[in-house]
Amino acid sequence: MYPTLKQELRMLMGWTKLKDGIEIAEFEYQSKEWKKPRRMVVVRKNIEILKKATGKLLLWMTRWKISLQFICQLVIFCTASCLCLLV
Repeated sequence: MYPTLKQELRMLMGWTKLKDGIEIAEFEYQSKEWKKPRRMVVVRKNIEILKKATGKLLLWMTRWKISLQFICQLVIFCTASCLCLLV
């Protein structure tokens, strides 16, 4: 993971609880390779509650696994088991 993304993740506040052990947050990020910034959606899963949680374990978030997605579409279609996001 890029150091600039890690820095953004460290500064994230305002997590929204979806259910026990799952929270989401978002921020805007612009890579040097991109012409404009993109919306980043972060899902964190508490590994103490969700024993089989997927994602990346970061050193400063020892209880959480992180999944990160950038959004560049108006609507993300999904199944019943994932998050539905309207952009």
